[in-house]
Amino acid sequence: MTGATADGRLAGEPMADSLGPSQGSALHGPTAVIRSVTRLDHSLLSGGSVFNVRFSLSDLKKDENLEKVAALVEAYLRLGGSQIQPCFVDVETLKDAYEHPELHRDLVVRVVGYSARFTDLAKELQLEVIARSEMKV
Repeated sequence: MTGATADGRLAGEPMADSLGPSQGSALHGPTAVIRSVTRLDHSLLSGGSVFNVRFSLSDLKKDENLEKVAALVEAYLRLGGSQIQPCFVDVETLKDAYEHPELHRDLVVRVVGYSARFTDLAKELQLEVIARSEMKV
């Protein structure tokens, strides 16, 4: 229902799926995003606030990266964030699930404050999930 914005977001496109940045605008990594999001006074947000963040599943194959994700979550909470909901899925998997839903019936993703089977979502929402920024650990 909103018009286009100066950052290139077209009219009618989602601004963001949670407290995080709009799709494609997280240019300086997850630490910068966390520092930006936690500048908000989360005590003023009715019912709490959700910060969805997507990481590549392949990033978790290294123990050091798992420790980095844990440190990011801890930093978010220590800086005043109230709820962080990480999702670990590669964009290639999402695109394949879009094209071949019969092969990915068990794929669950974060939507907007809830989880759902990717293949049960409307095609427009699937495309929005695919377009979300994937944070690099």
